[in-house]
Amino acid sequence: MESSTVTRNFYESKSVTAFLLYAIQTGDTTAAQQAAAELADSGLQDVADDAATLSLLLAPPRYGFLPVEERLNAALSLCPFSLPTPLPLLPPPTAANTNTKTKTTTCPWNPVKTDKGATIWWAVQDALKRGRVERAATLSLVVAEEDRASLLESFGKDVRWLSLFPLFLLDRVFVHAYAGTTEATAPPRPLGRSLGRPLGRSFALPAQALSLWNVPSPPLSLCTGAPTWVLDARASPFWKDLAKKHGVDEQLNGRTAEATEAFYTEGFPNDIPDEWSDKERRKSHGLCVRFNENSWASFFPISRRL
Repeated sequence: MESSTVTRNFYESKSVTAFLLYAIQTGDTTAAQQAAAELADSGLQDVADDAATLSLLLAPPRYGFLPVEERLNAALSLCPFSLPTPLPLLPPPTAANTNTKTKTTTCPWNPVKTDKGATIWWAVQDALKRGRVERAATLSLVVAEEDRASLLESFGKDVRWLSLFPLFLLDRVFVHAYAGTTEATAPPRPLGRSLGRPLGRSFALPAQALSLWNVPSPPLSLCTGAPTWVLDARASPFWKDLAKKHGVDEQLNGRTAEATEAFYTEGFPNDIPDEWSDKERRKSHGLCVRFNENSWASFFPISRRL
């Protein structure tokens, strides 16, 4: 099996992230809080933030550009939504759009690398005038990277949205930038970084969440024998810090007998996975997952970090 990250309570971080995305999309706030808390408790707050950012981009525009520390709260407040259809990449418009008053092909935008700038600008302007935000975003996909910020500025839009690309989704970045939403702050309710910590293995991963994001379930074999998965080079910060604290070696022995006992007490307060019931193991491992057609799976936020 490819190396992957084990979380505080012996879930796989990719699985938990898929669960977080799925719970946000389906409006299951309690489940989303549990998944986000599991990631945060494992030292993976940045992964939870990536998932929140992706969720906000995929959802219908509601908020203006938010700082990263506010995005999880905002994502948890979303209503259930369906995944959008990716916008097609079309060639630039060929017929010159003109200002009906001056009959000129000039425009307020002066691109440095994009051909047919005036044509594109008037086409985007017309789309926005008619409230066709997705049409405006589609037209903007052909704009050279060097000209994207000036294009948004020419329409009075927030260029900070572009900071989310290429990590995330250019078409959704343009959709949200052009939507011009005015709700600029996340809800004040105590979510996100104020989440309570999960009480052990408090949730079972639904197979449909992994299926939607094309995440294979880790095998049950990881739950048998010595739990050496926690010593993997890509283990979560929680396990790396705990192993370092007690001087744990490859045989899961601490620097002293007392250190070994403390490591197991802190890391496995309810016995090691080898002692768990089959039902407990199947909360996170050995699920039957059928991959789905999801156009956004390649932007799965965890891929850049783990």
